[in-house]
Amino acid sequence: MNPKQRFSRSLTTEFSILTSLVLLILTLANIGLVFYEQHQLEAFQTELHELEKKEQLALELENSFNLAISEMRAYYAYRGEPVYFEKVIQQRDLVTLYMAELQVLSSTPEDREFNQQAREFYSFYFRERVPTGKEDFDKGDYDAVVASAVTNNGTDKVRDFQTNLRTYTENLAEYQVNRMSRQNQQILFTQVIFAVIFLLLVSVLAVIIRRKIRAIRDPLNELTTTATLISDGEQVVFTNHITRNDELGLLSLAFEKMSKSIMENEEELQAQNEELIAQQDTLRLQQKELEEALKLMRIRENELSRRNELVHGLANSLNRQTVLNSIVRTLTEILQADKGVIVVLDDLNQHASTGISTPGVLQFKETLNGPLMTKLNEVKKSFTIKRESLSTEKGYHTGPAYSYCTSLLLV
Repeated sequence: MNPKQRFSRSLTTEFSILTSLVLLILTLANIGLVFYEQHQLEAFQTELHELEKKEQLALELENSFNLAISEMRAYYAYRGEPVYFEKVIQQRDLVTLYMAELQVLSSTPEDREFNQQAREFYSFYFRERVPTGKEDFDKGDYDAVVASAVTNNGTDKVRDFQTNLRTYTENLAEYQVNRMSRQNQQILFTQVIFAVIFLLLVSVLAVIIRRKIRAIRDPLNELTTTATLISDGEQVVFTNHITRNDELGLLSLAFEKMSKSIMENEEELQAQNEELIAQQDTLRLQQKELEEALKLMRIRENELSRRNELVHGLANSLNRQTVLNSIVRTLTEILQADKGVIVVLDDLNQHASTGISTPGVLQFKETLNGPLMTKLNEVKKSFTIKRESLSTEKGYHTGPAYSYCTSLLLV
């Protein structure tokens, strides 16, 4: 299995890799932002330090120039006191040092222009004005000193340079403020860019997750709908349309196999159920037949029992009356009759009866030579006569009722 197949076989792996990738990008972006801000901060601090140093050197340079001018004026005012000129020379050396340091820090056209102005003023003041003025003053030519300051615009040049120096210092301070403002704006811009990147990544992640969820939701809805139909008893065969190798694909494939298996089992069970129903109908029919046979068998058994009793009564007694009583009782039970009479057709006409009064028996004997006996002799088998029941035979019945008389000839 190649890495792509392994990746596509697990939703957990897919989401884990996707989440890890987004977190990695966010982490790298955060690290990049931190390093970028650190680099910008270091560059800003370096530039700010240079600006502060430039401003400090410019202030020191202005102070040294002013001190040199003041000390030179003091030299004139105090009649050539050497100590004041020595201080002028000290300030000149400091100006030279500060100018050299500013030259090293020059990085803008403004810096180079100011350095050029400083060198020109240095050359004008320390190489021309100071030596010439000292020489004229030492010789006592005070008018030449004054004339040099007035006619040669010496004072104007000093003032112009001082103005340029203050302007340069103020520009450096203003540039520092502007640079700090730009730095804050740059930090804000960087943070906004990072926030935009973060929102883009989150949006991309949300879109990807939404597509993944939709790709999972639709098959799950189809599986749920099919499962509901199956649970409601409908015959549904799920067809797998998912061409993927992850858990959802395996679930769909398993569900398809399960639905087909359920359908096959249901068809088999239905066939078995139909077969069982047919067998049940057969069994019911057989049971009915058996019940009828059992009923008939019981009837036959009862008849046999009665006949056995009859035979037993005939065989076990020599008393004719006892035998006749046994015969009439047994036959009425076998025939399920409520009345019965038996008469021996001999000279004595000995008889036995059940359910018949004595007058009835006498009446029956008187009719032995009538049509009833004639018919018995002719047919040689039993027959039944239907007649309307007498009032004494109806009991509680008030409507028409019928009675049946069965005649038997026992030879």
